[in-house]
Amino acid sequence: MPTLILPLPDGPPADAWDWLLVDDGGALLRQGHDGPALWPPAERVVLALAPQRLTWMRATLPATPAKRWRAALPGLLEDALLDDPEQLLFALPSDARAGSDTWVAITPMAPLQAAIEAAEATGRRVDGIAPVAWPLAAGEVPQAHVQDQAGQLRVVWRDADGVTLLPLAGGYSRQRLAGVAARWSADPAAVAAVEAWREQAVAVRSASQTWAEAAQSPWNLRQGPLTPQLRGLHALQHLGHRLMQPEWRAWRWGMVALVGAQIVGLNALAFQQQRQERARAQALQAAAQSQFPGWAGDVGRVERQLGELRRAAGASGPQDIEALLGAAARRWPEGAPAVQAIAFEGDRLTLSAPGWQDDWTPAFGQALAADGVSLQQDGPRLVLQPRGNTP
Repeated sequence: MPTLILPLPDGPPADAWDWLLVDDGGALLRQGHDGPALWPPAERVVLALAPQRLTWMRATLPATPAKRWRAALPGLLEDALLDDPEQLLFALPSDARAGSDTWVAITPMAPLQAAIEAAEATGRRVDGIAPVAWPLAAGEVPQAHVQDQAGQLRVVWRDADGVTLLPLAGGYSRQRLAGVAARWSADPAAVAAVEAWREQAVAVRSASQTWAEAAQSPWNLRQGPLTPQLRGLHALQHLGHRLMQPEWRAWRWGMVALVGAQIVGLNALAFQQQRQERARAQALQAAAQSQFPGWAGDVGRVERQLGELRRAAGASGPQDIEALLGAAARRWPEGAPAVQAIAFEGDRLTLSAPGWQDDWTPAFGQALAADGVSLQQDGPRLVLQPRGNTP
């Protein structure tokens, strides 16, 4: 997923900006100088800050909730600040902890606010603000890059003690940097002068490569007052956009794997259940065929044979008069007249009850249905029959 990097312009945002498009590894894909309408599409938009725009200071965070840290930082750093704290942005690393000693990135807030508004005026979302140079972790090899600023050579020195800008010329830089093991690089126009100064070869790194490093920065300075205020649908869109960022790639693949595993598991469970259902059906069919020779799926024939077997054994079944009379007796409506005549033929029980009222029939029929018996009314005659056998 490409990232669009916008170096913060000097002065107020202009109609056209420098831009760079880089891949996930920070490799340069394209670059140009255009207005926002002509910027290439990208998954992320990052505003990049040159080293001279940031001041790095260390502070021990108070043992208070994180939401109170920003209010406390101006007081903690007041003696070292040259500008009004109200005009400054104080940014902290994502892993900052209460009571810990940490780096604080400090920069004027107004230029950032103006750049964000200009970039987002065309519908773009600025996902982050990243420094081109940031302090290194303890144990990392220091890095030095020499920039050619209108003929003035300047060293951007990065180590575990912060980010320092030094002029290459003069005795201070030589005294400070000579003999210190570091990885050196320089702008193409500054390579010859740096190699003569160090008497060693240095790597060539263009300004575009330097700006592209911002895509790899662990810092996002869009914090505090610059945090996007999102609500409703915009918040959901922002969440979806954030989840598509490179740092969430592992989470996305994990969710895909989880959903895939669930689908495979459900399919396997459904297949197993279908196989068990087929096995049960085959077992029932085999049992029916062994007990009822010549059976070919005729359920009615089986039921008739079972009825004959029950009657031969002297046992009653759901189609016999005893079962139907028992259901009628249990469910007979209170206040209904006594039965005057009974007739039973096949599996049909007919009860004659003179004085039977039609409004008793629905409730009586529902009660009989719970016992597996259906009811039909013909005037005072009530016909009971096992459910499923009704013609």
